[in-house]
Amino acid sequence: HMLAKLGIEVTDLMLQRFPQLMRLEPKQVEATALFLRFELTEPGMLAVVRASPELLGYQVEAHLVPGLKFMRTMMGANAALPASALIMMEPTLLGWGVEESLRERRVIDAVKAAAEQTEKEEESMMHSELTRLKVTLSEDIKASLQGGLYDGATLTNLLMNRISVERLRAISRWKCAHWGGLGAGKLRC
Repeated sequence: HMLAKLGIEVTDLMLQRFPQLMRLEPKQVEATALFLRFELTEPGMLAVVRASPELLGYQVEAHLVPGLKFMRTMMGANAALPASALIMMEPTLLGWGVEESLRERRVIDAVKAAAEQTEKEEESMMHSELTRLKVTLSEDIKASLQGGLYDGATLTNLLMNRISVERLRAISRWKCAHWGGLGAGKLRC
């Protein structure tokens, strides 16, 4: 068996703790074991696999690399020991790092999705406000031109000022409606 060649003894206890091991793609398991050996040395890899055999089911790029990166980030640049040394001292830390990096990714994805939804709502609201403004301005332009009230330059300046004021009102209304008390205290709702 390929794991035996890497020095990993597949025991009954290991299979009880991680029965999926025998169903995994051998090349992926080998890549994971080789990565662990490269990062942690052979004794470190063996200790980690004994402590957390489920790590052999993780994919290198999707799980282990982000897990180690998460640990290094959490430890900071001035850590007394490198992440690999800590993992060799406490083999379950790598599994923790992988789980925390996955949780962090889920939070980041949720925040991105919420931001995208908010952006879509803002665009929709601004589009409807600008459509309403366009209709209002069209009527104002017709009335001003028919009445001979303004020359072209004066009318343009008045309309640009009105557009700016209307945009600010639309943004204020949206912020008051969507953010309630969060930062809206400065706005007159």
